[in-house]
Amino acid sequence: MFAGYVWAVTRQRRTQVERREDTRSRLLDAAFRIFARDGVGASVADIAAEANCSTGAIYTHFSGKRDLILAVFDAAFPDWAKSYLDTVSPTTAPEQAIEAATQHWEQLLDDRPWQAQLYIEFWMAALRDPDLREPFRQRQRRIIDTMGELIAHQLNAQSIESPFSATTMGAIITALADGLAMQRLAGTSADAAEKLRIAILLMFRPLTRRDDLEAIDKRD
Repeated sequence: MFAGYVWAVTRQRRTQVERREDTRSRLLDAAFRIFARDGVGASVADIAAEANCSTGAIYTHFSGKRDLILAVFDAAFPDWAKSYLDTVSPTTAPEQAIEAATQHWEQLLDDRPWQAQLYIEFWMAALRDPDLREPFRQRQRRIIDTMGELIAHQLNAQSIESPFSATTMGAIITALADGLAMQRLAGTSADAAEKLRIAILLMFRPLTRRDDLEAIDKRD
């Protein structure tokens, strides 16, 4: 009988934990959709309504809206960056690796444009809110480090020597990819993926592939 009581109490606690986790997950999903649609300036009331929860539920699971913003970022973007590690093999020749990476970048934009839009929203939030800048910088650094890890694997596997650190190259490529993503989403650069491919290729092989550059110039 005592064992049955213990099982019932344990199950009740587990169910409560599961309910809390489910509510938190619904709030994150709702915030993701609302922030992508309306920007991070959207009200917590709109987010709660989207999640079919009370406004108080947000403050039960998050210390405030800023905490919710960062939680959405943490849920959305680290896996996005890490997906490149799964897409590009270190043993692949540089040209093929660059082709695979830029195709993956383009596919992500096609499949999840709202994720890129949300990323831009986080940039804008960090510009407007000084308290968000350092947390955002730290998270941006982790994304850059992931890109640097991918580049380091590629350089080491191909015995390529670079005058720049893999982290520096990761920061440059990330900045290029972010800027070209905005252009592509805004419809001002239909061949953004090709431009990104050329830029990365030139970083790995300076002063080569002039024919590619000339082709891009002619299209522009």
